[in-house]
Amino acid sequence: MIVVRGGRTISMSLYDLLVGDVLLLEAGDIVPVDAVLIEGQDICCDESSVTGESDTLEKVPADIALQSNGDPFILSGTKVLEGVGKALVTAVGTNSCYGRMMTGASPKIKLIIAFQDEPEETPLQIRLNRIADMIAKWGGGIALLLFIILVIKFFVRLPGSVASPGETVEHLMQILIVSISIVVVAVPEGLPLAVTLSLAYATIRMIQDNNLVRVLKACETIGNATTICSDKTGTLTENKMTVVAGTLGTADKFDKDSQILIAIQAEAVNMQSFFDQLPTSTKTLLRESIALNTTAFEGDDGNGNLQFIGSKTETALLQMAKFYLTMTDVNQERQAARQVQLFPFSSERKCMGVVISTDDGFRLYVKGASEIVLNKSSRVINSEGIRTLSDDRNVIACTIEHYSSNSLRTIAFAYRDFAHYAPSQFDQVFTDMVFIGVVGIKDPLRPGVTQAVSDCCNAGVMVRMVTGDNIATAKAIATECGIYTDGIIMEGPQFRTLSRAQMKEVIPRLQVLARSSPEDKRVLVKHLKRSGQIVAVTGDGTNDAPALRAADVGFSMGLAGTEVAKSASSIVLMDDNFTSIVKAIAWGRCVNDAVKKFLQVRPWKCI
Repeated sequence: MIVVRGGRTISMSLYDLLVGDVLLLEAGDIVPVDAVLIEGQDICCDESSVTGESDTLEKVPADIALQSNGDPFILSGTKVLEGVGKALVTAVGTNSCYGRMMTGASPKIKLIIAFQDEPEETPLQIRLNRIADMIAKWGGGIALLLFIILVIKFFVRLPGSVASPGETVEHLMQILIVSISIVVVAVPEGLPLAVTLSLAYATIRMIQDNNLVRVLKACETIGNATTICSDKTGTLTENKMTVVAGTLGTADKFDKDSQILIAIQAEAVNMQSFFDQLPTSTKTLLRESIALNTTAFEGDDGNGNLQFIGSKTETALLQMAKFYLTMTDVNQERQAARQVQLFPFSSERKCMGVVISTDDGFRLYVKGASEIVLNKSSRVINSEGIRTLSDDRNVIACTIEHYSSNSLRTIAFAYRDFAHYAPSQFDQVFTDMVFIGVVGIKDPLRPGVTQAVSDCCNAGVMVRMVTGDNIATAKAIATECGIYTDGIIMEGPQFRTLSRAQMKEVIPRLQVLARSSPEDKRVLVKHLKRSGQIVAVTGDGTNDAPALRAADVGFSMGLAGTEVAKSASSIVLMDDNFTSIVKAIAWGRCVNDAVKKFLQVRPWKCI
């Protein structure tokens, strides 16, 4: 957890939290203590694990709650679904609401469990049930046939015998017992034990392969997977992001003779000289758009070393600002700024923003998906100040396309000045922006991913990429790792407009879904399951939870994943590596093989 204690922002274990600490809350956190919200923007929480109510609840800071009768109290066990904020810890451990419930309120726990959905049968359970039905039908039929034959044989011989009525009844009972024995012998009584032992052994070995199994049945379900819907960042790539290229303003060349900033383009080989030539005003504009519009911060890693903590994309931008834009301390930069309103990042709008108060009025900084920011911009910075976007729009779009086609994640920056400002909705102010520039962030592929994807294809498992990046970046990465061959690439907005009949035609050949929303991912999983596929899904964010729950097997990220994603998943990848999924599939098939061997060997043992 990220905590403010003694005026210092540090990262610590939830077991070390104390009353009086200030928690920094972000979307995806599961709050382990009782707390009171003291500062926040758009905080929405899910308290179903505590209260049993599935409705999303909005939380407001305590000072506002006194005036509006809002709810500032955050119970332990609550999931933060949206927004960012700070909360004062009021109770920990067994003194918290969740702690008291777990130690003494067992009836409430049973009540919550009673409302949960019935778990779906796994492929192995379906096949074993089919075998059990077949054994019951054939065994019962053979037993009945044997009973009829023996009874007929007995009564044929009865007239010539001198058996007493008691002996006759005894013979009939023996015939009945022999018939029933056929059914008893046919039932593999050791099968449940064999299945349990196979699952237990596979679970232990999967832990050694960095797969932490949360739901036991997922061990064998993953062995039957026919398709994997994989995220890109952190799963196929290393999630070690670095800014390697960027363009400010338009894409013209830098005029070295007059030292006038017409447009500035930076590449990894000459970034230092590039930033040294920037005017101070441009440096300040870019530094503020990075340092103020972020939820990441510089804190103690526990060993006395300072490092940036937060989203990998934001920490990469902060590293660039620190090394090249004379940013000394991001925490001081944000404390010195007069923040008016914060718009947290949303997977739906693909952007985040912050409004600050300046000497001349107010300024909104926005950063996010490059094509979305460009579409909302009507002006651009240049050597003479600001000019209207006309032909420059196509030039900047080509620059974004160039970065994306080289497997770079593109993040754009923009700002807008206001003479007067009142707290508003993001969509109301996110228009008529001044485009500052775009940067390209490199996130290299993980070693072995290409081979792992190839192994999946050879094993009959189709891998699909579902990502929030733009279509050019997604296509480049998918081609590099072997996911995209000759299939279909589609963007989320286009995917949402498809009818069910069109989806039935497109989805079998869909290999890459770019700019996808959480609902797009869930709809894709649901449709694949309806078509008879066994679906595995990877995810790391709160927005991935619906798809993780809908999938047959959900893989969450153990290093970069949120607590909400982990709680919704069946298996946690402790190394966030796609190759671990391939190992999980191998162990899942090992469970099936073990059951098959038991069923094949058992009849010979009975002879």
